[in-house]
This record gives sequence, structure tokens and C-alpha cells, in this order.
Amino acid sequence: MQGGSFYWRCENMKVFINPGHAPDGSPDPGACGYGLRESDVAASIGNLVCHYLNAVGIETESIQSDSLGEITAAANKSGAGLFISIHCNAFNGAAHGTETCVYSESGEGARLGGYVQAQIVHALGTADRGLKERTNLYVLKHTSMPAILVETAFIDEETDNALLRDRQDDFARAIARGVTDYMSGGFTGADEAATAYETAGDHSKYFSRAELSCHCCGGLPDGGMEPRLLSVLDAMRERIGKPCFISCAYRCPAHNAEVGGVSNSQHVLGTAADFQLPDGWSVEELAQLAEECGADGIGCYSWGCHVDVRGYAARWDER
Repeated sequence: MQGGSFYWRCENMKVFINPGHAPDGSPDPGACGYGLRESDVAASIGNLVCHYLNAVGIETESIQSDSLGEITAAANKSGAGLFISIHCNAFNGAAHGTETCVYSESGEGARLGGYVQAQIVHALGTADRGLKERTNLYVLKHTSMPAILVETAFIDEETDNALLRDRQDDFARAIARGVTDYMSGGFTGADEAATAYETAGDHSKYFSRAELSCHCCGGLPDGGMEPRLLSVLDAMRERIGKPCFISCAYRCPAHNAEVGGVSNSQHVLGTAADFQLPDGWSVEELAQLAEECGADGIGCYSWGCHVDVRGYAARWDER
């Protein structure tokens, strides 16, 4: 890929998602265990990944098919810059953990895989089985863009199976965060990606620099994000108790103008974030939580809440 992730971010903001195996499990449901079928789990996670990437302005295309040739032909025709195939692993009922398959352990596919792998392991607490070089996997060998195949967890192992059953949304959010980490210019692989997730974002405990930076240029405001905003976001995440998704935080002036934001937007100042609605929460509950955690400005939308620390109270409802 020409020019690394910066080139991809600027020229080809599209991701091709391939949930593994056949739609509705016919004729091939993939691996099965404890009442789950790989095809169903992969389809659910894949649809959610598309949702979260679309929420931050990244175009997606998706296909689930029993024909590997159909999958790779559609991906190569799509004009996408990245390819992600989503699967569940299986072996002997005892093996467990997450691994990400790449065609080569060097290059952009491995860079993307490192970020996705790190995010899943961090968010789900799965055993880190690392990147696996697989030159014989058809979808990695026959796609024309950086490609990864994510083995989310082992469907035939009891603990992993429970994660695949109960935390599909968390898997999807982690994969989406891995993509945005890669887009923001990370080039260092899984170990440093995990460290970057912990320490970036200007001392946020839960949210990475990639989640908080401008989707246009990958930048942050001079001096970084407002510390009080990060405290509010971390407190909200702590109370929610599971990984959450920020669809927009900082916007550079050019990007803010492009999306129609007011010139003095709190997003431009680094004092605002758009907090997506977690599963099981209502907008009213999220807004109440934001207030309890110290937000000044709270806007209610169908997708969740705008949260800011403008220095005075402001409330609005755009649903």
C-alpha cells in the first residue's frame, strides 16, 4: 500500500468486512460449540463493526458467503483500502484466546492486525495468541489490499464461548477501535499498540488518542484534550462498566467546517465528545450519567449524547 496508513486515511476511507462462513449457516455454519454457530456470531459482530465504523465516517462494504472467490472478487472490486474477515476459532475444547492471521508478519496487514489484536485482548481480557502468518489462507492471499483474518475467540471452549455469546458488541467495538488506531498513524505492532491504548489520549484511562483525535487529520488541539473532559469520559466509562465508543471528539477547524459545525464548536476547542449509546442504556440514562459525572453541556440525540465541559450548564434535545 502506497504511503502507509496516512495515505489510506486520506485517499481510501473504506473498509471491507467479511463475516466468516455461509449466511444463516447454510451450507456451512463453520465451527460450533455450546449452542453457538460461527456463521451467526461472525455475522453479528461484522454488522456491528460496520455500524461503529460508519458512525465515525468510515465507509464499509460487507459480504458473507460460502464462496471464497466471491468474497475476494467483491473485496477487490469494492475499492476498499482494508479487508477484515471475522471468525471464531475451534480446536480441542481447551485452547482459548484471540489470534489475528496475516499474510506476512511485515507490512500494513500486520500493522493493522497488531492494533486489532491489541484492542480485543485489552477489551475482552482474552489470552493473547498474537499475530499468525498464514500464506495459505485464500482471503489473505487473493485480496489486493492489506488484509487480516480475526479469530475472535474459541467457540468450543466454555469461557471463550461465553464471551462470544454475551459480548459480541465489545468484540465489534474493539475491532473498530483497532481500525481507527491504524488510521491515526500507528505503525508499531501489537505490543506498542496496547501500550499506546493505555497511555495515549492525553492521560485518559479508557480512551485512546485515535478515538479522541480528528478524523480528518489525526491531530489533537494544542495542549491536548481538556483534562476535565477526559475525567468526565473516564468516569462515565467506569460507571457503564464495559468498553464504550466515542464517535467524535476533537475536530480541526477544517474538518469542523466540512461537517457544518459552528466556528466556536466545543469539538474544535478539545472540550467535547460524542458518546455513543451503550447497549442496554437509554438516551435519558446516558444524559443523567453525564451530568452526574460532571459534564457541563449535554445534548441528547438518537445515537447517544454530546458531552462537553464548556464551563457553564447547557442542555438540548435533538431527537
